[in-house]
Amino acid sequence: MGNGLVACVLLNSLHRSNLTDLCLLNLAVSDLLFLLTLPLYVLYVAASFSWVIGDFMCHISGGLHSLGFYSSTFFMVVMTLDRYKFKKRSVIVLRKLLSRTPASRDRADTSIRMSSIASRTSVTTSIL
Repeated sequence: MGNGLVACVLLNSLHRSNLTDLCLLNLAVSDLLFLLTLPLYVLYVAASFSWVIGDFMCHISGGLHSLGFYSSTFFMVVMTLDRYKFKKRSVIVLRKLLSRTPASRDRADTSIRMSSIASRTSVTTSIL
């Protein structure tokens, strides 16, 4: 239900989206694909590990399962790389702006450390 809601919200705001929003949309869709195959695997286990639906559905469900699993991993990696690129660019700009005097260099290093701590805290909070 949550992935469907995320997909609906992101589809409604598609005209003003960025790379992270597109990755989140694709991540929600790939999670939905993965979740669609789970009842078929429950049926497989309930039938004493014998596939009763047919060979065609076996190939389709296996393909959707793999597609959902690997695409969700791919989009999480893309979001991580995009976040890294953004943080790296902001640190470089901040150092250039504040590195004119030794006192401002110290302020830049403190700002960078505080930004890093805040980033780790927000990631930890979002995981919980």
